[in-house]
Amino acid sequence: YVSNLLMNMVRKGLIHRLRQGVYTRTEVTLGNMQVHPFSIATHIVSPSAISHWSALHYHGFTEQIPQIINAFTSKKVVTPGMRGKNPSDGRHAWIIDDIRYEYITVKKDYYFGIEKNLD
Repeated sequence: YVSNLLMNMVRKGLIHRLRQGVYTRTEVTLGNMQVHPFSIATHIVSPSAISHWSALHYHGFTEQIPQIINAFTSKKVVTPGMRGKNPSDGRHAWIIDDIRYEYITVKKDYYFGIEKNLD
């Protein structure tokens, strides 16, 4: 029953299916509180951690505002765009509400020292 309800909500445009078992409301808002893009990024692919320019900006090491949310993961990532006949440039990315979420795959040995913190 729940899967039918979720599919009906997707068809009506009330929610987006990010991947199997992970959904978000349209426009990524819950009431008056917006879901942080970092939270979405780490739920699309798990395990993953915010990295590169996104992490530098978050920690105040750059004033540049990143146009892409970068995250790294030890898992192989297959995005919806990679499943089509003409896959994009091979980058692991989702586009949700005009925000591009890009994933970089690293060896499991390099996936350490992760800070689990979000204000």
